[in-house]
Amino acid sequence: MLDATGRLVMPGLVDAHSHADGAVFRSDVQRALLRQGVTTVIAGQDGVSYAPRRRAAPRRSGLPRPGLSMTWQRVPADRMLRADDKALPAWAAGMDATAFAGVAGYDGAVAHGRSGDALHDAGAFVADLVALHETLLPRYDDPAAAIVTAGGSAFPDVVADVLAEAAARLPARFVIRSGASLIHDEGYYRSASPFDGAGLRPAARAIARVVSTPEPGLALLDAGKRDVPDDLDQPVPLARLDADGTRHPLGTSTTDARIDAGNDQHGLPAHRPGRPRRPR
Repeated sequence: MLDATGRLVMPGLVDAHSHADGAVFRSDVQRALLRQGVTTVIAGQDGVSYAPRRRAAPRRSGLPRPGLSMTWQRVPADRMLRADDKALPAWAAGMDATAFAGVAGYDGAVAHGRSGDALHDAGAFVADLVALHETLLPRYDDPAAAIVTAGGSAFPDVVADVLAEAAARLPARFVIRSGASLIHDEGYYRSASPFDGAGLRPAARAIARVVSTPEPGLALLDAGKRDVPDDLDQPVPLARLDADGTRHPLGTSTTDARIDAGNDQHGLPAHRPGRPRRPR
């Protein structure tokens, strides 16, 4: 028994959106979570998860063994609901102790690029959010104050169109989130954004010095993940600068110049084979 006099006592926290994935098996990560009060982690947010797996299945290569005891629980398929699921109204009606404030979704993981299929899938996803909002209308304390929101990193135009149609007929506060706009948006977001070539410019660009050219076509820069952190794609080299400031554009093709890898403080841009460029 612990003496909790003068202290706050609360149950273990649930990390409902975690990208720990395989790292959650590491004992140092587990202990760090416990020190922060986290006792439950919901992983596999982007469709990738190391667990649960069958006991007879071979252990994934390189996957560390748990340092602490862990319990896995799979969400049954019959408890995973979609906005158009007929069981949803009954599910919502059974949540007597829950106050609903709105509906939120992230469209960036639904589709990629600007193909017709991608735009259709993104629009269908946002339409499902609106349908879910309609289902929950009787459960809101004030439907006009409910928030319906989706991302805007890749499909702000699609989200705006669907939410604008919904705002014309439904009560709510419809919000387009700014999303994850990265400073090196010449990469993935350039391929998905409807604003490419429409006059928008990155909010920031980084300049790195070349500290070594160990072989033709390879340069070592004094910038890495701490300076230009990346998520989906590596940073995109845009130009080479001479000592006098003369700018030589590198083009937008990844065969012209690209970052293949990087660590905390260094990046390794590999130039097109047969056209080595030694930045000065």
